Formats: sequence, C-alpha cells, structure tokens
Amino acid sequence: MGTYYKPASIETFIAHAQPQHPCDIADLWDARMVSAVETCEGQYWDESRLKMLTGRERQKARFMRSNPTDRPATRKYWIMGNQEPKLGIIDPAIMGRLYIVPFLASFPPGSPLRIENLEDQLIAEWPQILRWQIDACVEWQQERLKPPRSVTEASRDYFEGEDTMGRWLDECAEVGPQILQPEEYRTIFTPTERLYGSFKRWSDHVGEKLVWTERKFSDELAKREHLRRDRRREGYKQQRGFYGIRLLGQISDEK
Repeated sequence: MGTYYKPASIETFIAHAQPQHPCDIADLWDARMVSAVETCEGQYWDESRLKMLTGRERQKARFMRSNPTDRPATRKYWIMGNQEPKLGIIDPAIMGRLYIVPFLASFPPGSPLRIENLEDQLIAEWPQILRWQIDACVEWQQERLKPPRSVTEASRDYFEGEDTMGRWLDECAEVGPQILQPEEYRTIFTPTERLYGSFKRWSDHVGEKLVWTERKFSDELAKREHLRRDRRREGYKQQRGFYGIRLLGQISDEK
C-alpha cells in the first residue's frame, strides 16, 4: 500500500500512568490508513487521545528533538485484537468513534474451507477488487457510512458492557419516573456521599478497576437522564445529592 498505510503500536491508543511522547503521532502523519495489533486484557483506551486522533481538527505533535507542528487529520484506524480495551466513560463522542467488527469464523489448517494459496488468488483478482473499492467509495460519498447489523449489535453490546455507571444503576438503584412513583420521583433525595460509597463498594465487588473521585462521579451521574443534582438542608448543614434516585440492595446498604 506504499505511503497510503502505516503501522502503529497499540501503545499509541492505550492509557498510561505518564503522558506519552507525541512522536508516535507524528510518525503517522500523511497516512490514510493506520493499523495496530495485539490488545491485552485489562488495558484501558486513552479516551482523550482517541477523540483527538479521530477528530477533524488539526493535530499537533513532534518528532524527537524537533519543534511541535500540526497537520490535518487524514487517516482512519483499524485496531485488531482478541481483547477489547476498557472504557472509563461512555458518551456520544466516544460512541461515534468506535465500531466493533466481529470476526466469528476461523479456518484452521486442515479445514475444507481454508484456501492455502489465498494471496495468489487475490493478486489475480486485483482489478476486480479495485473496481469494488471504487464502487464502495462512490456509495459511501452518496450515502455515508451504514454499518451492518452485526457491527451495530456488537458495538452496542460492547458499550453496554463498558458502561460501568449504567451497570451500577441497574443493579443498585431505582431511577426515574418509570420505576419510582411520581411523588417519589419529584421528592426522593439521596446524598452524593451515599451514592458514591455504593458505587465504590459495587466496583470492588465486581472487580472494576475504574478510579473516580467523588466529584468526577457526581459530574458523570449528573449527565444521566431523569436525575437532578441539587442541595438539601439536613439540620444545620446542606447536603449535595440527587433527586430522582434511591439506592437498594445489600451492596448499596452496607456501611
């Protein structure tokens, strides 16, 4: 593929304890397609970097011992692996950037469906493959991207599994007018301290390694539908918390 394609290290896209040197981004400049392989279990995406790399704004980076400069975003990314890295936060921005493409078939040696000389056959069909790519490009320009159902379902399942707060709400709380009675929904109030304590206990119970401060937890919970962040006076002090949510279950009630 010549200069059209460049390989990247999976470390370019994975979160690290310390900031990474931007030379790995600069190395990808001018490529139209970038791939990385071999994800590992337990890794987390570097979400801010993913959003930057897949956005439309110009991207700033530099090579070693060089001054920073910026280039336009020109490339798409293809990341392959058996383990899906984890997400800390699920929001529309990240959901619009990641598509899970499942590969469910395998052709081990000896399989009657395995084609041993597949590469030679594909070389012979290069003109037809190029014609297919051009037709697909024209269709994409006219109709934009329309992922097949297998991709949309796999992506939906992935995001639902990675929605740590959504799973905690499903298992440990009652939220919104569909579950609570109308009068409860308007008046029931749970302090942020109790909600955060429940969330931390649940996270430990299910083995989640996500680390949020109480402020971060409160900010993310405030984005959820049917919840209202506010303050309520309790005795001589005001408590921060949320209207429209009630904790339930053993994990939530433990002190």
